[in-house]
Amino acid sequence: RLCGTIAMRQLTQKYIYHPNFINGGDDEINDDFKKDSDYVAAIGGSWLSDDLLTEFGNSLQATTLPTFVEGGNEYHLTATGDWKKAGVAKYTDSPTDAMNLAVWLTNADSMIQKLEAFSETPILKSLATNEAVTSNAIVSALMTQTNTYCVRQPVITQMSNWWSAAENFAKEVIAAKDAGTPISDADCIEWANQLQSDLLKTI
Repeated sequence: RLCGTIAMRQLTQKYIYHPNFINGGDDEINDDFKKDSDYVAAIGGSWLSDDLLTEFGNSLQATTLPTFVEGGNEYHLTATGDWKKAGVAKYTDSPTDAMNLAVWLTNADSMIQKLEAFSETPILKSLATNEAVTSNAIVSALMTQTNTYCVRQPVITQMSNWWSAAENFAKEVIAAKDAGTPISDADCIEWANQLQSDLLKTI
């Protein structure tokens, strides 16, 4: 964990503390990113793909999260991911129809249809080489990230603790940047220790 927290500090120095880094969300990407040529890259979700593809067309590029070097080794930033499930309630009046619907919602054909209609990224690894996926730069990059550099996110109470802690730490990092105060290794270790304590709390 210590190695990870020190690496996290190095990442804040390399990316967040870089003078060209701007903190923002979906609104900034949809508005400022499209209007200002000084913006050249953004980290966002695939739900933004339709607007961005409409704006930039074939000139829009997408890739996985960046790498960083720690202790002489190169590591790839990972993401967390969870997946929707489709099942059948035991009290349904028509279990056969419900099961057929669940099967259809989770099969490859329907995923491609949802991709084409709503830009919803498929979850089946077998579709990573499908033409509908490879022709969509954002969806293709997201599938590569998910299939290769992703940690499965458990849908349990501890994840709420994680997101709250991560959000608060990010705010502290941005505030420190604005104040011209660097984040220290001790700050990262303290945050990691508190996070570990929160994650181990009883559900």
